[in-house]
Amino acid sequence: MKTKSILIVILSIIIGFVIGFFTNGLITKSKIEKFIKIGTHQGFKGKYYQIINPTEEQEENINPILDKYGQVFHQNMINMRIRMKELHDSMVMDLKPYLADDQFNRLKESINRFGKNKDFGPGRHHPRPPQNDCEPGTQKKRHQIN
Repeated sequence: MKTKSILIVILSIIIGFVIGFFTNGLITKSKIEKFIKIGTHQGFKGKYYQIINPTEEQEENINPILDKYGQVFHQNMINMRIRMKELHDSMVMDLKPYLADDQFNRLKESINRFGKNKDFGPGRHHPRPPQNDCEPGTQKKRHQIN
């Protein structure tokens, strides 16, 4: 009887750990995806529409401004990614003389895996632009980022 109770407690702890581990992973992934979406033109606009929640009349005046700054913001994010890749490549080349062949190969392999990750690498999917033919009062829904 005592052994059965101990096994139940241990099993409960293990199940709790597994559930917590996967829940933490899902929450982290969701936050990363939200951060990535904000770096896009539509994500930028969506975030500010969510904050401002403009009326239809305000939306006509606000939309061109947010378009302008959203495009600039998005281009800055692209430029930053390019610059970060250049810095990363430079770091790898500076490290190369000090690494053994197997260390350098592991480093290159890791970089290749990161570059192929569809959330971070080239060709990742961007949110679709909002449609302007929504019914009145739905502007917040069509500009929200999830």
